[in-house]
Amino acid sequence: MSSIKPSILVVSPDAKLRGHLAGILAFAGYSVTATESFDSLRQPATAGNTDLVILALAGLDDTVPALARDVAQAVGELIVVAEPSAIARLTLLDSKVDAYIAKPFTEFQLLAQVARLLGRGQSGRAELTRAGAFLAFEGFTLDIPGHSLFNPGGQEVELTRAEFALLVALLIPAP
Repeated sequence: MSSIKPSILVVSPDAKLRGHLAGILAFAGYSVTATESFDSLRQPATAGNTDLVILALAGLDDTVPALARDVAQAVGELIVVAEPSAIARLTLLDSKVDAYIAKPFTEFQLLAQVARLLGRGQSGRAELTRAGAFLAFEGFTLDIPGHSLFNPGGQEVELTRAEFALLVALLIPAP
């Protein structure tokens, strides 16, 4: 598996929200750049070095739908974090957003959407072997019905429900 970390750009005028999102993503092992300005998204160098963009909106003005379309075209993967009313409006405007996360959100929701989108076309992902309800990856075996994970030595690895759910979300690509 490749050791290159996916690059995520977090854009939000809200410093607290921007820092929260960047912290979650960095802790999860992603390469994160955070900025308050939407202007950086229009620069080709930024788009060319970015695997996914997260727009965290404080509100919705008339420029956001066009910006979302431009970003989706340049980068290809776009998540919008916003209030439910802003999400409803963007959905109606067909802004080409790949995923929406309504505020307030959980770390699990964010990481599951990021993993789903980054896993869609990445050949560097862990090799996955499916055998019924079991998944094998890098020597580990995930027993889905038994809610268990076994390390390469065959010993069970203790996981919380949230950790197990996140592991399943990371390993099973969305349809």
